[in-house]
Amino acid sequence: NYVSDYSYCYDNDPAKCETLGRLYTWNDAYEVCPQGWHLPNDDEWAILIRHFGGVSLAGKAVKSDGNSGFDALMAGYRDKQNFFGKIDSSAYLWSSSEQNLHDVSFRGLYHNYNNVGPYSYTKPDAFSVRCVKPAE
Repeated sequence: NYVSDYSYCYDNDPAKCETLGRLYTWNDAYEVCPQGWHLPNDDEWAILIRHFGGVSLAGKAVKSDGNSGFDALMAGYRDKQNFFGKIDSSAYLWSSSEQNLHDVSFRGLYHNYNNVGPYSYTKPDAFSVRCVKPAE
């Protein structure tokens, strides 16, 4: 729930930030991790997903009710037209891996499915962030 220039509470409701965290555009997501931490790239996401059984099973483990310690919340998203959607049914988490000038990778988790999908979307949309700290 780190406030930044381009971060948003779902439906612009501050109470949602308290329970679900903020949604960040990719440019802000890339900047909000604390010192010594970073936005995970596609390779780091792949390691996490393999650890929890692969693409078709990892979603079950990393959701807030999955008991993995990752505890992804179904916080939904905000698009560049200020439309909010998919709260309580989906979580979208940025990757630092750019696909091209406009699109970036993210991981999608879904309340009713166990898979963790790798997708790409445009940088102005706002998703959740999970920062990682490299092993020392």
